[in-house]
Amino acid sequence: MNPDVLEFDPGIVARLTARTEEELFGSQPDGGRQIVRAVRLAWQRELSETQRRYLDLYYRRAMTTYAIAEQCGVSQPTVSRTLARARKRLRNVLQYYIV
Repeated sequence: MNPDVLEFDPGIVARLTARTEEELFGSQPDGGRQIVRAVRLAWQRELSETQRRYLDLYYRRAMTTYAIAEQCGVSQPTVSRTLARARKRLRNVLQYYIV
């Protein structure tokens, strides 16, 4: 298991979102559909609405934890803890798909 992939580094995420699924998973026997499906299901079923929102703001919109806290009316440590819990939940599910 590659720990760098599971740490959800914003730089890596930004580069990955610029690629198509075929470019990312074309070498996989199933074209990566199983991994993509696992990510989507984990996102929908394993994360709370708040976790999804914070992850979206942090990674897709490149907001800092301080900016997210201000926008959402919570403390910065709350945002950091919520992001950490969300990443851990995703890691726990996805560790079986990412070798």
